[in-house]
Amino acid sequence: MMRFLILSMLLGPALLLLGCASGSSTSPGDPVVESDYTIPPYNVLRHGFDLEGVWASQLGSITVGEMGMAFVTVPEGRFVLPVPGTPDLTDAWCTPEGMIFVSTGGEEGERNPIVVWYQDGQWISKQFGPPVSALASARATGGLPMYASAGTRVEWFDGHVWEPIQSSTSAGILDIWPCVEGVWAAMQGGVAFCGGLTGAFTNIQFDGGWYEAISGVAVDSVMAVGGPAGAWRIWKLNEAPELVPVFNSSARLYDIRWVDPEYAFAVGAEGMTVEMNGNDWIPRHVEPPVNLKGVAAWKQNNERFAMAVGDSGGIFCFAQGQWTGGSSPKITCTELSGISPSLLYALNDGRVMKYDGQWQALPQAGTLALHDFCCLGEDTVVAVGTQGIDNFLARYDGAIWHIQWLSSMEAAHDIWAAADQNIFVACDHGTVYSSAWSWAPMNAVQPVQHLRGIWGSSPTSVYVVGAAGTISHWDGSAWTAMSSGTDVNLTAVWGSADDNVVAVGEAGLVLHFDGVSWVSLGSPLTDDINMLWCDGPDNIWVTGEYGHVNHYDGAGWEDRNPQLHPIALTGIWGQGEDLFILAEYDVLLRYQPPPDDLAKALVR
Repeated sequence: MMRFLILSMLLGPALLLLGCASGSSTSPGDPVVESDYTIPPYNVLRHGFDLEGVWASQLGSITVGEMGMAFVTVPEGRFVLPVPGTPDLTDAWCTPEGMIFVSTGGEEGERNPIVVWYQDGQWISKQFGPPVSALASARATGGLPMYASAGTRVEWFDGHVWEPIQSSTSAGILDIWPCVEGVWAAMQGGVAFCGGLTGAFTNIQFDGGWYEAISGVAVDSVMAVGGPAGAWRIWKLNEAPELVPVFNSSARLYDIRWVDPEYAFAVGAEGMTVEMNGNDWIPRHVEPPVNLKGVAAWKQNNERFAMAVGDSGGIFCFAQGQWTGGSSPKITCTELSGISPSLLYALNDGRVMKYDGQWQALPQAGTLALHDFCCLGEDTVVAVGTQGIDNFLARYDGAIWHIQWLSSMEAAHDIWAAADQNIFVACDHGTVYSSAWSWAPMNAVQPVQHLRGIWGSSPTSVYVVGAAGTISHWDGSAWTAMSSGTDVNLTAVWGSADDNVVAVGEAGLVLHFDGVSWVSLGSPLTDDINMLWCDGPDNIWVTGEYGHVNHYDGAGWEDRNPQLHPIALTGIWGQGEDLFILAEYDVLLRYQPPPDDLAKALVR
């Protein structure tokens, strides 16, 4: 009887909600179609972007967060979903039809579109004046219509156009939960309901509190998190109807998902999670204890599952009664190299890092700040570093570093070592130091130019490149200048054999040596090229200063942009068909094309 009274007083006929939403949209701007859209062919092994929202099911997930980053995870891997022209992302949703919705935050007046990705690969973005804080659809099916909270109002989308519900509040809406009869909203000041009878938000609880999120299983069965200042609570609607606290949290809660009368999950600050298991509330913490901003929960074969996301790329999965997962230390590694696809090495803040699924720091090389290194085997590394004006060579044998002084005259820039541990170091003033020459300084070029890159096919065939188009070759006994055909500064060199050596430089220049002469492969990038890797004349990879990646297949260049927006790429290395790329925000990518129709993979 109480359920009937609540429905009668607050809700009205369900179809009247569509009536109150009729008319022209008041949102500024026409829809913008982004065609010829493709998913970058990279599996994101790790990243440190702060995550705000998550949609998940047993088939996969969508996670979104800062700098407009969105990721789709399916059994084949995790892939970047480039969202055109957006600031930080706030929420995501996927319908049973395979349509992906992403909402954006930002400041009032910025371009804050809600974006729809169709199966044919087109983005269609609709501009909203206020920031969009939340997305949701009817929880029963998860399909259309889709609802979005934009500032103080709610809009809905039927698959063709966005229409405003002709009512709003004076408070900013932070989260919504739509049902057949209307839309619940968590606000800056309270919790309210917009029903189909009046089309107006009805005051359910307006206590001036800050309610972060809301979720439900029926129109008269909803829960919210937040409340008045200092109230870290979960609230539940009773028969009055009014919200009453049912759980006091030890940390602030940011999101809640109520699946059915016997199962709900809330997440919050400092790794706090709360599971509702029937009538019991079970607090748990995830490790490391990062702030959790979003949660998705579902059941499969009566088993309980959840996914929580948060700061520093934190992703945690709940199954069989426990959380697993982790976050990123958000470090920036550089100078990527490796032994195999399952064992990589890089530098972070002057220290060598080892990656076998997680980053681990090798012991510090005394007080040296290492800036380049070369791998000879597992836990066998040679590196160059500085201390004051002195340059040193450091060798790691798996237990300790052995330090050797090189020079106080020339800055060391690049190091290469042969399999027999003959080591070569390229320095300023045209100087090369090598164990093959008893570490005496060798003048590699005349006239003197600063050297920047070094690579060899063997201890008796080593190539060095530097300023003003400098290239020189070591044959085991002497250095011989080579004609590069350019005076552009060269920054790096790499190869796979003496008939496949590649040098790169400023203004996007790429040179190739076929064993006879150096020829230009053009300029695939307009900015300076600072890193490359290749294993044959038909498999050359180069990266620029501003996140661009290009591949040469022997006939021409192809853009392989990872769509990481303005962040810097910091390392590249490969072996056979495997290619890895490092970037800021603790990003590690592995070249891998995504599955066909990635959106459908989430719902099929």
